[in-house]
Amino acid sequence: MKFDSSVILEKVKDIPPLPQIASKILAVMNSKDYSISEVVYYASKDVALTAEILKVANSAIFSPRDEIKDLRHAIVILGEKNLKSLLAALSMKSYFYKNEPKKDLANKIWEHSLSVAIMARLLSQHVTDVDSSEAFLLGILHDIGKVILLLTTEFYEEIVTIARKTNVNICEIESNLIGFNHAEIGGYVLKEWKLPRTYYEKVYYHHDVTEYNDKMIALLGVSNYLVNTKGIGLNLSDEVVFEKGMSILNLDNDTINGVVETFSEIYEMERKIFTGD
Repeated sequence: MKFDSSVILEKVKDIPPLPQIASKILAVMNSKDYSISEVVYYASKDVALTAEILKVANSAIFSPRDEIKDLRHAIVILGEKNLKSLLAALSMKSYFYKNEPKKDLANKIWEHSLSVAIMARLLSQHVTDVDSSEAFLLGILHDIGKVILLLTTEFYEEIVTIARKTNVNICEIESNLIGFNHAEIGGYVLKEWKLPRTYYEKVYYHHDVTEYNDKMIALLGVSNYLVNTKGIGLNLSDEVVFEKGMSILNLDNDTINGVVETFSEIYEMERKIFTGD
């Protein structure tokens, strides 16, 4: 089994970057003099988006002190960076359910991506010079390449099956059969979508923790490892990557245990958000 990578790259160009409403909101928020009223105006046009923002803003993920009952309140409480991350997350979520026959696998990828995002956000609070909102967003985006491959190939489910049966890292199988792996195609897509360079570079290299002394790449690697060890993911757990990432981030086992415990509590409380139900 061998794929024509040029066909996949051509198909990638036809995938729109973000749903229209979310794209408009992000464009508004990127202007220098936007107002909260503009953001509320556009968000309120999408009932489903509004409901998702309120649901997540009230969840243990963002730990609000009091119940958030209206959209403006949710936007103010979340703040600009968290709202941008949340919009990207909810927008990306739509891709995971685009193809009904592949929904089960797409659901697993979404659950893993959101889990890594939460784990990265929690870990980032114990690491200097790392932005928690950026960690959350990159956690959501880090496996977008898997979504692209799932949507643009007929055989990605077989690749996942091979990885599980042979205990070979999925990146290696992807590279052998397609010509590139999900991290590389993910970085390529984000670059095509004109996202900031730091985003597509971190996604492109998120499996290369041992090669780069980079805190965000290490954070993604450690988060990936911890989530995979809980059985939420398609990849193997790489002990070498974990140990290297721990060293780069200067984290100890007590901190990791505390973060994993907090993550488990959030996961149990907010299971529907993770599984997309």
